[in-house]
Amino acid sequence: NLESMLTSPIGRVRASALQVVVQHAGRSEASRVVELAHAFHERGDVSDRRAVARIIGLPEAPAGLESLLHASLIDPDDGVRQAAMAAAARTGNRAAIPRLLAGLTHRQDRVAAQAALVAWGERIVGTLGDHLLDPNTDSRLRRKIPRVLALIATQDAVNQLMRVPMHQDRRLDLAVLKALNRIRIAPLPLVFPSESVTRQGRALDERIEHGQDRLFRRLALLYPPREIHLAFLGLADARIKTRARAVEYLASTLNPTDRMSVLPLVDLLPDEERVNNAASYFRFRDRTPETALSELIAGSDPWLAACALFVIGESGLSGLLSIAERGIESDEPLVHDTARWATARLAMD
Repeated sequence: NLESMLTSPIGRVRASALQVVVQHAGRSEASRVVELAHAFHERGDVSDRRAVARIIGLPEAPAGLESLLHASLIDPDDGVRQAAMAAAARTGNRAAIPRLLAGLTHRQDRVAAQAALVAWGERIVGTLGDHLLDPNTDSRLRRKIPRVLALIATQDAVNQLMRVPMHQDRRLDLAVLKALNRIRIAPLPLVFPSESVTRQGRALDERIEHGQDRLFRRLALLYPPREIHLAFLGLADARIKTRARAVEYLASTLNPTDRMSVLPLVDLLPDEERVNNAASYFRFRDRTPETALSELIAGSDPWLAACALFVIGESGLSGLLSIAERGIESDEPLVHDTARWATARLAMD
């Protein structure tokens, strides 16, 4: 009978019996079910603790079983913790969220924690976004959150990912971009505001050999993702005709701003054209060494000014003597002392 099954020496039999009790007990027997679950949990056997974790939050289970949720979430057994994470999602108990987030950073619990958080759906997106944006959050956790948001795949999840500032943590940048790409290719009517993508930055300053992946992942948020991916592969192809077709596609598809930021990074273009494109977009101009040194000395950074003065003295640039002499008037001790040394060195020459 059921009573003998509950005390069976075989763990699977006891677990099945406990589930039957939960499924068929009426409201009047709720206290007995809770008492029985506590007895199972306190017995200390792993199979009994797993059985208890699996019944928490079931539709038929009494609410009193949630008192065992916290203990199950911190249980030393992987199976108990993972069953408790699923139970936390069923109950909607927000007190369990810190344990679920912590589970994302542990290899044994990561899959269960991720599934539980995804099961919360839209209700958890704001909390995930807050942790993602908080620089005080463990960096390992921040890098795992984008995938959870990608699996939830709602407009609010997209918005939270778009809020993340780029270029603070390269691994986090890539995790965010992968998450956005995953949502982008899903057949969902979601909006990826171009101004938000721009605010994140399109990796305009990343070299093609180091930042091409991130650059094209951003472009895939603004343009047809399949075609952008093919262009990405084409640029890496050993055949010059294939690379040329990829460049041609980018040149004809990207808007002027994006085109001017991407094409200077493409090795296939002539050097002169790449330099001209970059100079036009980034608004830099050719400077002689003398002009560059003069601007550094006149700038607001004392360290750079001192470095420029050292170069003048070490290189014997007597034509910049008058500029070096101005450095002597600086209130910054480092600039003042370096300027005195540089002028003395030039006088010796």
